[in-house]
Amino acid sequence: LCEEFSEQKMEYLKQIAVDAIEKSLDGAVFMAPESSDNLENNKDIGVAVRLRTTQNDRGCLALYCGVKDLEQAVKYCAYEATKDPRYSKMSKNEIDDLFINISIFSNWNKIDDCKDFIPGFNSLIVDNPNAISPDLSRTLLQSTIASEYNYDVTDFLQRICRKAKLSEDDWKKNCLVFYKSDTIFLTAKTK
Repeated sequence: LCEEFSEQKMEYLKQIAVDAIEKSLDGAVFMAPESSDNLENNKDIGVAVRLRTTQNDRGCLALYCGVKDLEQAVKYCAYEATKDPRYSKMSKNEIDDLFINISIFSNWNKIDDCKDFIPGFNSLIVDNPNAISPDLSRTLLQSTIASEYNYDVTDFLQRICRKAKLSEDDWKKNCLVFYKSDTIFLTAKTK
């Protein structure tokens, strides 16, 4: 991934995302590109765009894998992040103060031991067949979270469980299925 996604390429993707954010807040609409939620045997990359202030997340969207048109995927994820229903409506005057995170996911690998990952290098997905609602059946936690908060393996597993609306120690149960992905990311101010 590092060879394919150099610092210059990641900066280029950041500019695409910032442009999409500005256009989105002016009313533009970006269509979803081809992607997939099938983590098994999918060799195509995934992408996520996350927006935050110094204190709070402001929006995020991820396409796990199967992305064929990376530029369109970044635009779409940025567009959807500005409209993330988990957060208050975003305004144009926030753009200059935002941090943007672009993550590129390699293929996802099912792991038998949920501790078999490297915080800050691997992103994790947990599938929960007993989720309380369909939108919680799959939860992603990006590797950048470990870097931002200096999480170790246990901290990261507890955080993904809380995000999935589980007890923070539910990662110890055998009913959850974990996947990891090598992830390269860029975090920078939008301006």
